[in-house]
Amino acid sequence: MTVYEITDLGRQAAYSWIREMISTPAQEFLEFPAAVSFLALLTPEDVGRLFKERVQALEHSLARLKDQFRKGASLRLPRLFLLESEHQQALLEAEIRWVQAVMTDIESGELAWNMEELRKHAKSVDNRVNEIEI
Repeated sequence: MTVYEITDLGRQAAYSWIREMISTPAQEFLEFPAAVSFLALLTPEDVGRLFKERVQALEHSLARLKDQFRKGASLRLPRLFLLESEHQQALLEAEIRWVQAVMTDIESGELAWNMEELRKHAKSVDNRVNEIEI
């Protein structure tokens, strides 16, 4: 049987990598924020329906995560080993709150759009940009 062991150089690289990932926020490219930038292509009704589906999926994920967290806590694992789950839970809860707030704004009419209004707005912005360049 072959046993592998990390080298001193490998250990230093791993510690350096972990320290950098913890101390320095990275620009992570997630699909959802990218999709949000294209919401104007859909109707507010479509977005409301899709956001409702997303909240249901997020709530399901959150329930599973909380269950896993309870199991870990029942095993009396040190909190140190549950921090990743805590972080994921906080992110899910924050996203659920944000999506629900946007859904509320769509349902109330506070956030509304249609293609005709967006085209007019784009033309207006384009005209202002042209005036500035002259």
